[in-house]
Amino acid sequence: MEVRYIEDDGVWNYTLRRSRQTQLLQSWEWGVFQQTIQRPAHRLQVVEDEMVLAALQCFEHQLPTGKRYLYAPRGPVFFTDDTLLFDSIVHNLTCELTQLAKRRGAVFVRLEPSGTAQLELSLFAPLSYRKALSVQPENELFVLTDKEEDVLLSTMHEKTRYNVRLAMKRGVRPRLIETVSYAHRAFPSFWQLLQGTAKRQGIITHERSYYERMVDVLMPKGMIKLLVAESDNEIIAANLLGVFGDTVTYLHGASSFEHRSLMAPYLLHWEAMRYAKEWSCQYYNLGGVSPEGEPEHRWASLTHFKEWFVTLGNTGERVRYLGALDLVTRPLWYRMYGTVRSARRLFRRY
Repeated sequence: MEVRYIEDDGVWNYTLRRSRQTQLLQSWEWGVFQQTIQRPAHRLQVVEDEMVLAALQCFEHQLPTGKRYLYAPRGPVFFTDDTLLFDSIVHNLTCELTQLAKRRGAVFVRLEPSGTAQLELSLFAPLSYRKALSVQPENELFVLTDKEEDVLLSTMHEKTRYNVRLAMKRGVRPRLIETVSYAHRAFPSFWQLLQGTAKRQGIITHERSYYERMVDVLMPKGMIKLLVAESDNEIIAANLLGVFGDTVTYLHGASSFEHRSLMAPYLLHWEAMRYAKEWSCQYYNLGGVSPEGEPEHRWASLTHFKEWFVTLGNTGERVRYLGALDLVTRPLWYRMYGTVRSARRLFRRY
C-alpha cells in the first residue's frame, strides 16, 4: 500500500466520479477554484495493486496567527467497504499528511471524512486525531432522483406539494443560468437576496468575490449553475447548485422575505430535482440538517422544511458523517490557535 500525489485531473476525477454520492468539494475543479483564492491544493491517493482505496484533497488556509493549516472538506473519500483495510489506509494517509504538514509549516491538518457508512471514529483515535468543530454539516439529506417525477411528488408532504403548485399558480417562473455572462447580470440580485437571508437567519456568508470567482471558474465547466425564481421580471429567490458525478448539490440559497407568500424556494428545490434527473444524476443533496432526535437543534425548522420534500427510506436518505478531526503537528501553536478562536467567538457573542 502506498500514497501517491496526483497531478493529472483525469486520473484524479476518474475514481471520484465512479463513487456514490460524489463530493464536489473533493473534485479537481474545486481545487482549481480554491487555488485562485490563494489556497494551494494537495491531492493524495492511497493505492494498493493499482486499485485506489482512498483519496484526499486538502487546501492551505491561513490562520490569524500568521501560520497555516491544511483542510480537507469531505476528505478523505473511501472507495472500499473492506473494514480490514481501513486501519492501513488511515495509517498510511496519516504518515504522509504529517510529513506534508511539516513541509508546508502547517499547525494541523483538518479532515472531514466521507465515503462509507462503515467508517468509525475509533480508526482515527489511536493516531492522535482530535475531534474538532465541523465546517461542513455532519448530517445531510439526499433526495433519490432516480425515482420517477410522479413518485417524487407523491412522496412529498402534502403541504410541500401544495406549495410547489402554489408557486406555479402564482406565476413564479424558474430560470436556469448556465453561462458566466448571464450569471454576472443576475449576480447583484442574488447577492442582495443572500445578504438579506443571512441577516434573517443569523449566518455569515463569504465575501462577494468568493461567489463571483466560483462562478467564473466552475460555471464554464458545467459544475456550477444558478437557478433563479422570477416574478414580474424580478428575481425573488435563487439557489447556487454544484454538479459533479452522480450528485447535484444545493450549495447556497437565498429568497426575498417580501415575496415569501409566493413560495419560490419550494419551486426551486423541485426544479433542482427535475434537473438532476435530466442530467442523469441519482442524488440531489439538500445539504445540512439537524441530527436525528434533536428537536431543539438550531437547524430544526430548516430540517423540517427539507424533510418534507422526501419520504425517508423511499425517496430520501439521511447521511451522517464523522465530522471534523484535527491531526496536530505543532501542539503549542495549536493551543494558541484554540485560544484565539475561543476569544473571537466570545467577542462575536457580545
